[in-house]
Amino acid sequence: MAPGAAPTLTVSGAELAAALRSLARRIRRRTVKEPAEFRYSEGELRIELAGIHETLPASGRWPAPIEVAGSFVLRLGRLPPTGDVLTLRIADGRLHLGSVSVGISAL
Repeated sequence: MAPGAAPTLTVSGAELAAALRSLARRIRRRTVKEPAEFRYSEGELRIELAGIHETLPASGRWPAPIEVAGSFVLRLGRLPPTGDVLTLRIADGRLHLGSVSVGISAL
C-alpha cells in the first residue's frame, strides 16, 4: 500500500450480500446494541456481530480489525450493496462501501 493510501479490500458483491443477509437473518435486531467487527487475515474478511460471524474471500490491505455500529451491518443485510466487485475502504475515520459509510473505531 502506498504511503497515505486508504486501507482497501475488494470482495465479491454476491458473496458479501450473502454474508450480510445471513447475519441479518440470524440476529434479532432489537437485541443488537453491540458493534460489529470487520477483521481481515490471510485472504479472508470476517464480519462478526453478536457472537455470530460470516467469512468471505477478500483481497487488499487492511491494517487492523475495526468496529462499526451493529445496526449498520443489519441494515446492509436487508438491503445489501450491489455490484460484481465491491470495495470496502477506510478513510477519514469511516468505513465506505459503495455510496454508504459509517464511523469506525479500531480494536
